[in-house]
Amino acid sequence: MKTTVKQSPALARSGALTLAILLGFSAAALPAQAQTAGKSKTAATKKAPQASSRSGDYIVAIVNSEPVTNHEVNRRASMLAQQLAANKVAVPDRATLLRRALNDEILQKAATFSARNSGMTVGDEELRQIEANLARDRKMSVEEFRKRIIAERGITASQYRQSLLDQILLERVRDARINAEVARISDIEALDLLREEQRKTGATLTADQSHARHILLRPAQGMTEKQALARLATVRSSIASGKTDFATAAREISQDGSASAGGDLGWAPAGQFVPEFEAELARLKPGQMSQPFLSRFGAHLVQLIERRTEPMNQAQQIAVARAALRERKAAQALQAWENEIRNRAYIEMRAEPR
Repeated sequence: MKTTVKQSPALARSGALTLAILLGFSAAALPAQAQTAGKSKTAATKKAPQASSRSGDYIVAIVNSEPVTNHEVNRRASMLAQQLAANKVAVPDRATLLRRALNDEILQKAATFSARNSGMTVGDEELRQIEANLARDRKMSVEEFRKRIIAERGITASQYRQSLLDQILLERVRDARINAEVARISDIEALDLLREEQRKTGATLTADQSHARHILLRPAQGMTEKQALARLATVRSSIASGKTDFATAAREISQDGSASAGGDLGWAPAGQFVPEFEAELARLKPGQMSQPFLSRFGAHLVQLIERRTEPMNQAQQIAVARAALRERKAAQALQAWENEIRNRAYIEMRAEPR
């Protein structure tokens, strides 16, 4: 059992209900019963639209009075095919792909309806900050990010904003449901799982650890991210040529709390740092330096000193067992939530997508 616990298939499938959809990704198939979900009395009384405004398009289903169009299903099918191909998974035949895309679209609209009626809100400033973070993660300006999504999805600016708002609400409702379940995990449950695993495998739990040091520059007034990266590139060249050493450079310019220790971060288990830092560290061999890179904290230059694998102490073992239990219970909670959404929604099948 490793300290890093992989996401379960059930959790991975939840991508249809997250910000991933806004960014052009699709989830895996939903259960077939999504096509025959229960109909709520309230929604059933609403008058459904009779035609799509898109030329040559048509309605394939109604979800809580909102139409699902053939165009939407085909767009989602294309995204799903791209995702499967990128992950080197066989793309199914077109009929199967369209059914999976239709099920994804139905659940997405049903879940969005539920999120809008949850009572949760997102403020304008918060929305702007989330949009800025999404753009930054993709190394774009907010305007570039917004234009790209609008163009790729063929939507208006107001539809883009509503889509982003819906996805944030949806993610929060989902997370609140899952967090309520995983919060109930006790140390006793974790110990029981730990003993069960040890009886099965007889293996001693170990943790991969890295010993590294780094230099951090925080972009601020007078220093942009680009300038911070350029300065670290100069520092890296100086270290590589032997003009200075890493520890001295860290003491002189690093803006991290580790500066006084020459940037030394000590021994750290895998997964302790932010994803961007972990990814760079994983690529290094002992003694190597990374190229300058950005994380949410600023611009970094990192050097890997050494790696080792150590037996876990009891506290670490319990933490790993709790993580495994969290994943298991989160998957169960997610499935229960999706089932509730489908059962509460009014779903009317109109025509086969093509």
